[in-house]
Amino acid sequence: MQQLHIRYFADHRGGGCLHVAGEIDLAVHERLRAALHRVLAMRPRRLVVDLAQVTFLDAGGVGVLVQAAAAAQAARIPFRVRGADGIAARVLALAAGWDRATGTLGAMPARHLPTATAEHLRTQRRGLARRVR
Repeated sequence: MQQLHIRYFADHRGGGCLHVAGEIDLAVHERLRAALHRVLAMRPRRLVVDLAQVTFLDAGGVGVLVQAAAAAQAARIPFRVRGADGIAARVLALAAGWDRATGTLGAMPARHLPTATAEHLRTQRRGLARRVR
Protein backbone atom coordinates (compact mmCIF):
# COMPACT_ATOMS: atom_id res chain seq x y z
CA MET A 1 0.00 0.00 0.00
CA GLN A 2 1.21 3.46 -0.90
CA GLN A 3 1.16 6.14 1.80
CA LEU A 4 -1.11 9.15 1.28
CA HIS A 5 0.50 12.59 1.07
CA ILE A 6 -1.61 15.75 1.32
CA ARG A 7 -0.27 19.29 0.87
CA TYR A 8 -2.12 22.58 0.72
CA PHE A 9 -0.94 25.64 -1.19
CA ALA A 10 -2.64 29.04 -1.13
CA ASP A 11 -2.23 31.35 -4.11
CA HIS A 12 -1.80 35.11 -4.01
CA ARG A 13 -5.42 35.66 -5.07
CA GLY A 14 -7.01 33.87 -2.13
CA GLY A 15 -7.57 30.51 -3.80
CA GLY A 16 -6.10 27.23 -2.75
CA CYS A 17 -4.97 23.89 -4.11
CA LEU A 18 -4.94 20.65 -2.14
CA HIS A 19 -2.41 18.24 -3.71
CA VAL A 20 -3.12 14.60 -2.92
CA ALA A 21 -0.70 11.78 -3.77
CA GLY A 22 -0.87 8.04 -3.16
CA GLU A 23 -3.82 5.71 -2.64
CA ILE A 24 -7.20 6.88 -1.37
CA ASP A 25 -8.79 3.88 0.33
CA LEU A 26 -10.65 3.09 3.55
CA ALA A 27 -7.53 3.54 5.66
CA VAL A 28 -7.21 7.24 4.73
CA HIS A 29 -10.79 8.48 4.26
CA GLU A 30 -10.87 10.28 7.63
CA ARG A 31 -7.49 11.89 7.02
CA LEU A 32 -8.62 13.22 3.63
CA ARG A 33 -11.97 14.35 5.06
CA ALA A 34 -10.19 16.23 7.88
CA ALA A 35 -7.79 17.92 5.45
CA LEU A 36 -10.65 19.06 3.21
CA HIS A 37 -12.60 20.29 6.24
CA ARG A 38 -9.61 22.32 7.50
CA VAL A 39 -9.07 23.89 4.10
CA LEU A 40 -12.75 24.78 3.66
CA ALA A 41 -12.76 26.30 7.17
CA MET A 42 -10.09 28.74 5.91
CA ARG A 43 -12.71 29.97 3.39
CA PRO A 44 -10.54 30.16 0.27
CA ARG A 45 -12.00 32.01 -2.72
CA ARG A 46 -11.89 28.71 -4.62
CA LEU A 47 -10.51 25.24 -3.96
CA VAL A 48 -8.90 22.89 -6.44
CA VAL A 49 -8.18 19.31 -5.40
CA ASP A 50 -5.28 17.98 -7.49
CA LEU A 51 -5.38 14.19 -7.88
CA ALA A 52 -2.64 13.93 -10.53
CA GLN A 53 -0.52 11.74 -8.25
CA VAL A 54 -3.34 9.56 -6.92
CA THR A 55 -2.80 5.94 -7.96
CA PHE A 56 -5.99 4.46 -6.50
CA LEU A 57 -9.38 5.90 -5.54
CA ASP A 58 -12.15 3.82 -3.99
CA ALA A 59 -15.85 4.65 -3.81
CA GLY A 60 -15.53 5.87 -0.23
CA GLY A 61 -12.88 8.34 -1.35
CA VAL A 62 -15.27 9.58 -4.02
CA GLY A 63 -17.85 10.03 -1.26
CA VAL A 64 -15.39 12.15 0.74
CA LEU A 65 -14.81 14.36 -2.32
CA VAL A 66 -18.54 14.64 -3.06
CA GLN A 67 -19.25 15.62 0.55
CA ALA A 68 -16.49 18.24 0.40
CA ALA A 69 -17.92 19.57 -2.87
CA ALA A 70 -21.35 19.86 -1.25
CA ALA A 71 -19.87 21.67 1.77
CA ALA A 72 -17.98 24.02 -0.54
CA GLN A 73 -21.14 24.70 -2.53
CA ALA A 74 -23.05 25.48 0.68
CA ALA A 75 -20.27 27.91 1.65
CA ARG A 76 -20.25 29.38 -1.88
CA ILE A 77 -16.67 28.26 -2.50
CA PRO A 78 -16.03 27.07 -6.06
CA PHE A 79 -14.72 23.47 -5.85
CA ARG A 80 -12.92 21.63 -8.65
CA VAL A 81 -11.10 18.32 -8.99
CA ARG A 82 -8.29 18.13 -11.52
CA GLY A 83 -5.56 15.83 -12.68
CA ALA A 84 -7.25 12.49 -12.05
CA ASP A 85 -6.08 9.82 -14.45
CA GLY A 86 -6.47 6.10 -14.99
CA ILE A 87 -8.59 4.28 -12.43
CA ALA A 88 -9.14 7.43 -10.35
CA ALA A 89 -10.57 9.27 -13.37
CA ARG A 90 -12.85 6.37 -14.27
CA VAL A 91 -14.16 5.99 -10.73
CA LEU A 92 -14.78 9.76 -10.41
CA ALA A 93 -16.58 9.91 -13.74
CA LEU A 94 -18.79 6.89 -13.06
CA ALA A 95 -19.55 7.45 -9.39
CA ALA A 96 -19.65 11.23 -9.14
CA GLY A 97 -20.20 12.52 -12.66
CA TRP A 98 -16.76 14.14 -12.78
CA ASP A 99 -16.32 16.37 -15.82
CA ARG A 100 -12.63 16.37 -16.76
CA ALA A 101 -12.96 19.61 -18.74
CA THR A 102 -14.50 21.68 -15.94
CA GLY A 103 -13.33 19.71 -12.91
CA THR A 104 -16.83 19.64 -11.46
CA LEU A 105 -18.50 16.74 -9.71
CA GLY A 106 -22.17 16.36 -10.21
CA ALA A 107 -24.01 13.51 -11.85
CA MET A 108 -26.14 13.30 -8.72
CA PRO A 109 -26.68 16.06 -6.15
CA ALA A 110 -24.80 15.19 -2.96
CA ARG A 111 -27.98 15.37 -0.86
CA HIS A 112 -29.31 12.33 -2.76
CA LEU A 113 -26.24 10.14 -2.35
CA PRO A 114 -26.98 8.73 1.12
CA THR A 115 -30.56 7.86 0.12
CA ALA A 116 -29.46 6.29 -3.14
CA THR A 117 -26.74 4.31 -1.37
CA ALA A 118 -29.07 3.17 1.42
CA GLU A 119 -31.70 2.03 -1.09
CA HIS A 120 -29.06 0.16 -3.08
CA LEU A 121 -27.86 -1.63 0.08
CA ARG A 122 -31.42 -2.56 1.09
CA THR A 123 -32.04 -4.01 -2.37
CA GLN A 124 -28.79 -5.96 -2.22
CA ARG A 125 -29.58 -7.34 1.25
CA ARG A 126 -33.04 -8.45 0.11
CA GLY A 127 -31.53 -10.22 -2.88
CA LEU A 128 -28.89 -11.88 -0.71
CA ALA A 129 -31.52 -13.01 1.82
CA ARG A 130 -33.53 -14.65 -0.98
CA ARG A 131 -30.46 -16.52 -2.25
CA VAL A 132 -29.54 -17.77 1.24
CA ARG A 133 -33.01 -19.17 2.03
